[in-house]
Amino acid sequence: MRILITFKPERNYYLLPVNYNYEVSSMIYHIMSLSGKNFTRWLHSRGFQLDGTKKFKFFNFSRIFFIEKEIQGDIIRAKGNFRLVFSSPIDESVLTNFVAGLMELQDYLYLGSKEVGSRIKVQSVKILPYPRFENRTKYIMLSPTVVSLQNENKKVVYLNPTDDRVVDTLITNIVNKYKTIYCEKCPYEINIKFDENYLRSNLDAGNIMKLISVKVSQNKSAKIKGFMLPVEIQTDPIVHKLIYDSGLGEKNSLGFGMVEVVRPNQENRAFSKLLEK
Repeated sequence: MRILITFKPERNYYLLPVNYNYEVSSMIYHIMSLSGKNFTRWLHSRGFQLDGTKKFKFFNFSRIFFIEKEIQGDIIRAKGNFRLVFSSPIDESVLTNFVAGLMELQDYLYLGSKEVGSRIKVQSVKILPYPRFENRTKYIMLSPTVVSLQNENKKVVYLNPTDDRVVDTLITNIVNKYKTIYCEKCPYEINIKFDENYLRSNLDAGNIMKLISVKVSQNKSAKIKGFMLPVEIQTDPIVHKLIYDSGLGEKNSLGFGMVEVVRPNQENRAFSKLLEK
């Protein structure tokens, strides 16, 4: 399930860091803790595990949708309310705790780093209806999709969509999520195809790959590389729903891999207006 949250900053003009993924994720954990500290602690440290090794937090969020913004170096200068889409495939625990936490909020939250940030308040929460999932469904990415492997030196290598390994790695990630949630092997075939025309025309221009800094400790940050482009996925609607709710690829709980179904023109315009209101 997905919800659309509208935040009202304390001031009409406000500042946020350009790289805000970690700060938004931390805010989400804080909101969940207002309804259940033990659950939040477990989700942050352990999460939903597969075979005692791979673990998933099973929540995802989009990038922030501003009414008006200007980027100056590492700072976003914005005006007016902003919106964020939050999703989870696990309604009875993750989504329930998050929404309950939102209902507990009485005062302003702080969103940002030590250097720059703003106090914000939840203005409204809206449940978003599911789109219709066809076996062959086209998506746009609302936030960068991350796919990585370890090389022979155990160093993480982030893959771009032209890499021969990227599709198989994405499919493996989806299959692992399915097995973790449904406790059975995924019985459905999954095919993934990137929009080749978009890829050819935008890769050299630098519009595909996105590099984002996230905090990993008190004084250390890491660079995470993802990509944004249209993608077509062919599989059963059950798997489409899982991808839609949990996110595509890795690091979904840091705001990576949120996708949106490409709808008929009228519906696309309506969805865009919904985010911009």
